[in-house]
Amino acid sequence: MYDWAERRPNVIYRQLERHLRASSLYQINLTQNTEGGNAYINEFKLEAQSWTGQHHMYTRAQMSAEPLPGWKLEKWIINGEDIYDNVIIPERYIFASTVNIQAVFAIDNSLEATLVINEVHYDAGGSGYRYIELYNPTNSEVSTDIYSLVLHNHDENTQAVIELGSSVVAPFSHVLFNPDYMLKGGRDEIMLMRSDAVHDSIYMPELKSGESYGRYPDGGGKFMYQQTLTPNAANELGSERIPVFDYMKNRIMPTGRLQDKNMVPFRQGGEIFIPLAAMEEYNGDNSAAIHRIARNAAERINDGVYVPLSAFENTHIRINHVILDRLNSVIIYR
Repeated sequence: MYDWAERRPNVIYRQLERHLRASSLYQINLTQNTEGGNAYINEFKLEAQSWTGQHHMYTRAQMSAEPLPGWKLEKWIINGEDIYDNVIIPERYIFASTVNIQAVFAIDNSLEATLVINEVHYDAGGSGYRYIELYNPTNSEVSTDIYSLVLHNHDENTQAVIELGSSVVAPFSHVLFNPDYMLKGGRDEIMLMRSDAVHDSIYMPELKSGESYGRYPDGGGKFMYQQTLTPNAANELGSERIPVFDYMKNRIMPTGRLQDKNMVPFRQGGEIFIPLAAMEEYNGDNSAAIHRIARNAAERINDGVYVPLSAFENTHIRINHVILDRLNSVIIYR
């Protein structure tokens, strides 16, 4: 019996292999210029300049690409043939047993020259060091003379304006500003103005000492919490704690346990899910009712317990669950 149990997984694997005809494999050799982006095979992101692997012959491989800010996918070259769209690898190549693919990224010269907020930092340790970094994600020079920064404190309803002067930011380059205004995590909105209109903006989250909040990759990626400061340099991959915006207090909630990945809200299929533990920490208005409804509606997803915000739609508690992409935040409380 023990021997049978030990062999059973291999027997099941071979049966599935025969049923799915998965024993027929072909080789994929992929190269790419990663300074311009990354290629994907199905959902698998390829981050190296070259990659070799195998794929099942009877399940088609989907090729797609994710250009970095300021770049575009110019074309695929598959076994010497130029292809200009994301594609399923053509069948005529699969049966050749080896498919050579090149993802060709090129600078996108059609983009309008612009600046974006790229990294912000204030020293939570109290040294007073702080900066706001802007980035030019295009292949054209940008003048700062039509831009300004507005720092708005929502608690005190005050704001400071930083004029950026007249300088030229080279393509794919950074420019740094050290404001006299003391940045306050969880209270300040930073707005980059262009010709008196809001061009880019973020809410300043609470940071630990030595942390910054920056886009990864530079110029177009998500804002992430970086453990290393990178003023006037490329940002590093950080953690993706999602700031949660308290609509009732008009400010970002203190991070606290939200630094734990199991306390971070997420979006799925048009629904917003908040970890039950995060909702139980809320102790503001209607907290008892919120806790009761949350516990009744909680469901296990993967390895956590979450509450769908739609559970509050037909109750006397008003929960505004609009996602503001501009803030990269989730509105929870009234």
